[in-house]
Parts: sequence; C-alpha cells; structure tokens
Amino acid sequence: MHPPTRWACLLLLACALLRGAEPTVTPAALDLVEDQAPVDLRVFNLAPRAGSTSSATLQLLASVVDATVLAATVAAFDRDAGTATIAIRPLADANGTTQVVITLVDPLGVVGSAVVPVAVGAQNDIPRFQSWSPYFMGRVSFYTLNRNATRMTDPDGDAIRYTIIALPQHGRLLGPLGPARPMGLGEVFTQTDIDELRISYEAAAPTLTNDSLRVAIDDGHAPTADGWMQMSIVFTYLGEPSVPGIGLGASPAAVWTEGAAALAVCPGAWVDDMDSPAMKGGRMVARITAGAAADDRLSLVTTGFGADDITLGEGTVSYGGVPMGEVSGGDGRPLTVAFTTDAASPAAAGALLRAVRFAHPGRTPGSAVRTVA
Repeated sequence: MHPPTRWACLLLLACALLRGAEPTVTPAALDLVEDQAPVDLRVFNLAPRAGSTSSATLQLLASVVDATVLAATVAAFDRDAGTATIAIRPLADANGTTQVVITLVDPLGVVGSAVVPVAVGAQNDIPRFQSWSPYFMGRVSFYTLNRNATRMTDPDGDAIRYTIIALPQHGRLLGPLGPARPMGLGEVFTQTDIDELRISYEAAAPTLTNDSLRVAIDDGHAPTADGWMQMSIVFTYLGEPSVPGIGLGASPAAVWTEGAAALAVCPGAWVDDMDSPAMKGGRMVARITAGAAADDRLSLVTTGFGADDITLGEGTVSYGGVPMGEVSGGDGRPLTVAFTTDAASPAAAGALLRAVRFAHPGRTPGSAVRTVA
C-alpha cells in the first residue's frame, strides 16, 4: 500500500476542518437514582459544519449505550439558537452506569457529538401485590395459607416478611416451625413459608366464624415515610369443605429413554390442603391410566436426608426424617402411600409426588405415551 499523497492528506485535512465544533453539554455528567423523576441535559454550540451557513437541515440524535438503565429523548431543539434540551429518564427498578451519546448530523454525516456519563444508583423498592384475596372456606376448622391468595413480590429480590400485629379473634395461626405450634404477636413468617404451605389457620371449635389476621409487610429494609404496609388476611366461611389441590409446577411432559435411569414423573409438584395442616388418614395413589405396558413400574426414591427430603425404609416412607406413611404397589399395581402420622403434611405430600419415578426394566417398552394420574 502506497503512503497517502500530498493531495490526499490535504483532502483529509479539509474534511476534518469541515466538521463543526463539538457540542457542549451541561451538566457534563449525571448521578441519578433509579425511578427518580426525569432530568434535563442542556446542549449548546449546535452549529452547522464549517463552510455552511444553513442550520435548516441539522438533526439532533440522543441514544443510550445501555438502554436497560435509562431513556434519553430530544425534548427541544432550537436550530437558530444552536441549543437543545435532552430529557433523561431512569427506568423502573434498573441501576448501573451508562453513557448518553448526543450526535448532531446533516445530510453529509456527523457534524459534532458529545458523550455524557451517567450513573444510576439503586434504591430500595417496597414490596408489591401479586395476589391478595380472602380465603373462602368450607365448613372446616383448618385452612392453609397459599400463594394463590396471599403473595407479595419485591422488585429488588428481597425476602418478604409478615409480622403479626393483630391475632385472629376466633382461631389461631400455626407454623412455620411445626403444624401444632401457635404463633403470637410480633412473630414473623415469610412469603416462602406461604409458598411452601407452612402456615395454617385453625378455627376455634365448635363455632366457625369469619376471622382475620393483621400483618405488617416489609422487605427487611428501612420503612417508607408512611411506615410498613399493613394488611389483613381474611378468612370467610361459606360452602362445603374443600379437597386437597395438586399443582405440577412448570414441568413439561416427561420423556424416558429405554435403558435410562428411572424418570421423575412430576419434579415440580406441590400439594395444598386448605382444610388441614396434616393429611393423616389419607393416601396418595399413583397409577398409569393409559398406554401402560406389562413391565412398567412406578416407584419412590430416597431424595435425601434433609428437612424437605423423602427417605424410604422397609415398606415405610419418611419426610424430614419423621415417618409419614406406608408404601405398597408400583409393580403393576397402583403405587400407594397410606398416610399414618401427622408428619404427612401438604408439604410432605408434595415432596412425595416429586419422588415418584417411572421406569420399564424390560426389553420392549414400546412407544406408547403413558399417562400417570
């Protein structure tokens, strides 16, 4: 490659000289907080490129290097005065550092540009309502709090806490340390406790009367100017007793391959029994209702030895190390667990469903789709 000639160098110099003066911006940098009100940048010296006297064709552009943090908009542009206003708006629940790039262009290209660094600091966001509705109960004495009716979320990912500030007048709250442990004023439970069905309401026998629980809601940070949010969890009696509910989570249809290890049938399952914190006297039955082959097997596995684990014994099954029931079937017969103790809580039943496995030890499993219910 030959070095540029003298005429080429002069042409490059002339092009550089044709570019206009660079804009100036006030302030030269911004230090903001997420969710705050928009602020303005003032831009000056927006003149045509050298050798041009017309500003009619000038255009002003504003862009953000990281558009997930804030937005920039040209709010006003006075071509004759050579000034402009850029509106800067931090986005909701977003923080970090980025740059606003301000570019002045005409039909020939870029006339001038400026870069403004912007820092957006984090601030604590208060919890938000995801679902909040009364518990409509049958004529029963127990009800388990659940995320379908009582759920708060936090934009910052902080844990949601509920502090009891007024106890029920016609019953008591049980959990989260055990199904028979009453909770008192000032005690705290979490959204995770509700999601995992650890909190129950027990009505005072024999009269079943509408009741409520008053809680203060926080995310572990300093309260707002108005203090913590305070809400009532309401229990309303009507209709007939409910039956346990089963959720399968977000698990897709399970796929098992011949020769592979036993497959978890519903790894995201959970159980909600709104009537009682214990399911003693009930049972879990799993069977293949469609597409079954002769050697198909349903079984339970030991998932571990921790507080939320299923552990198998000789014909027995335990949850969190405490016996909860007796196991039978699975070898061509329905897999059945009879709940024999108070350890058979809804959380235990959910863990039990997550421990159910499918396999076909034979050589000809076939390709039929199995339905397990």
